[in-house]
Amino acid sequence: MDKNINKKLIYIICGVLIIAGIGVAYALWTSNFTQTGTNTATYDCFKVNFSGKGTMSLSNTAPMSDAEGLVTDPFTLTISNTCKTKVTYNVMYNVLKTSTLASNLVRVSVGSSVKTLTGYSTVNTTSSNFSSSYKIASGVLGANTSTTLYVRNWVIESATSSNAANKSFSSIVTAEAVATR
Repeated sequence: MDKNINKKLIYIICGVLIIAGIGVAYALWTSNFTQTGTNTATYDCFKVNFSGKGTMSLSNTAPMSDAEGLVTDPFTLTISNTCKTKVTYNVMYNVLKTSTLASNLVRVSVGSSVKTLTGYSTVNTTSSNFSSSYKIASGVLGANTSTTLYVRNWVIESATSSNAANKSFSSIVTAEAVATR
């Protein structure tokens, strides 16, 4: 019996030594570090200038062809990126709630692109004064660059006196920009 007790005692001591050895090895090879300083991040500037304000309106205008509409006075919008950060911009055409002419009777040109207003993709309106908003242009500006957009609108040539007479249409062009990598 003494042999069995001695064997058990040897097994227990070996087990305790193995567990203690594992614990010591874990303690030696595990390191915990705590930050004592502050994180510092450096960002370049982000500044975009927009020039071009006011509303665009259609009242007391006759329907016209695209060729005639493309020579009307444009609303000019210049977007300037004055920093080293590249930016993505979107230009929205916002229809005011006071408009009585249907949006599908309005043609809009941005540069060489000419579409019926409802042909542009709709976006969420940013003001309670807008009945609808459309994204009419988007692009990317590199560092210290700018772009100028010429926006024109007119009543579509196929409008009739029953759907366009004595109606008005008012809109505001807005732009937004976001820094990109």
